[in-house]
Amino acid sequence: MRGRGWLTVLAGVLALALVAVGCGGSGDSETAVAESSISKAQYVKKAEAVCEKGTEELEADFAALVREKENVKKPSESDYLDLLEKVVAPNISAEVEELREIDVPEGDASTVEAMLSARTESLSIAEGEPKSLIENSKKVFGKASKLASEYGLKACATR
Repeated sequence: MRGRGWLTVLAGVLALALVAVGCGGSGDSETAVAESSISKAQYVKKAEAVCEKGTEELEADFAALVREKENVKKPSESDYLDLLEKVVAPNISAEVEELREIDVPEGDASTVEAMLSARTESLSIAEGEPKSLIENSKKVFGKASKLASEYGLKACATR
């Protein structure tokens, strides 16, 4: 376990951060979600599947980063940037793209857009303060998590 102490802590905090992530993305009107006659239950089922898959992919990428940095005893700013750039941002961005492809129930577009915008804000906060991914995950992901949870997205809110 030599050199893995910070990674164990990092893994635990990242897991908590992922619990707070929720579902999110860009608020650009060009990428706005499309409404359809899909029911909320159908939307939730599809969105949850995307988030569950996203969690698996993020965990695999995180495990790869841990292996890459197995000899690091204390994370540097560069390590936090690696976490953001190699693991968190690409996985969240890919997940958001998939979530945007799901039609939302009629009348729910603004609610879903708010969730997606909150995710973009989360990444922006993390980009400005990479250590906040670990040191203050609630600041980074709290809003996105809250909105996803309020909409009934458990797997998305527990990311």
